[in-house]
Amino acid sequence: MAISARRLSRAKTSEVDDFILGVTIPVPGDNVGVYNSVVRTAYSGPTTITTNGTTIRDQNISQYITINAANVTFINCYFSAGGLNTPGGMAQCSGANCSNIQFYRCTFSPSTYSYSRDAVYGHDYTVERCHIEHTVDGCAVANQYAAPANVNILGSWIGNLAWFANDGGIHSDGTHNDGIQVHSGTNIHIRGNAFYGYKFNALGTPVLDSSANNRHPQIGQILMAKTEAYYHVSDVHFNDNFIWGGDNGVKAASECSIHDSSDAPYDFECRNNTWMDDNQRDYGFTWKFYPMRTDNLMTINGRGPFPTTGATYDLDGNKWSATSSDVSPARRGQAVFIRADPA
Repeated sequence: MAISARRLSRAKTSEVDDFILGVTIPVPGDNVGVYNSVVRTAYSGPTTITTNGTTIRDQNISQYITINAANVTFINCYFSAGGLNTPGGMAQCSGANCSNIQFYRCTFSPSTYSYSRDAVYGHDYTVERCHIEHTVDGCAVANQYAAPANVNILGSWIGNLAWFANDGGIHSDGTHNDGIQVHSGTNIHIRGNAFYGYKFNALGTPVLDSSANNRHPQIGQILMAKTEAYYHVSDVHFNDNFIWGGDNGVKAASECSIHDSSDAPYDFECRNNTWMDDNQRDYGFTWKFYPMRTDNLMTINGRGPFPTTGATYDLDGNKWSATSSDVSPARRGQAVFIRADPA
């Protein structure tokens, strides 16, 4: 997990911190992202880091960074590289030598938007108490070298992802912005984060929903987990998160596009997440109210497979907020629904 990064940060700043993972809601400019009280300087180091044990602290990093080493730590760094429309991350952790890469109290906000770049891409990394905005996806998980991905995303804020009507021909209906996209691998823990799944129009013109309040849910999921590369996805844990918007909130699917299988079902742990609104809709503004989505080969918290007709109530603490005014009074505090599609 991110214990070493947390200890380093506490030694650096005198800010009072009563953040409790899974209880405290992450808020940009307050309890996640770079510290308000610590001065940062311009980063002038290498753009490819190959030295084990490197620590980079209190830096403004305007370059894309590639990491191919072990035990590399970033603390209180502001990442602003932007504009590249090739797949990858502002911080790329996909090398064979990547191990225990830590990002603690960092901000990822590209200066120029891209329809292909995420904040962090790869494996064997921890993103803790970070603020991620205006990338196409927040974080991506994939490991081409081994089945374990070993990724932890903890107590961070991910939202306002950059939507493009034309994303280079990848999708006909514009970019599909996922807070976290799991492409392959195991040992993935996502806990205590806040996801704000509304479109941020990278082209600068308003994207309005049917009530003209500039909060059109993004085309994409808060979490998308399916096997798209290298090794099968499994051992995914998504707990104690806070969710706004999105097309579907959470989607875990047996769908597999690697060479050795057409379906790869697994059990998905998903407990005690809170939906702070009930605005899950598709691109045509169709109301869905399916915050959780899966298929009829998958199980969730050991339950299932689920029927493909109608909706199933969750029984594991996944609920709509009891207090938010963005939730219909009829649903406040109630269990959310699970939608299952044919595999």
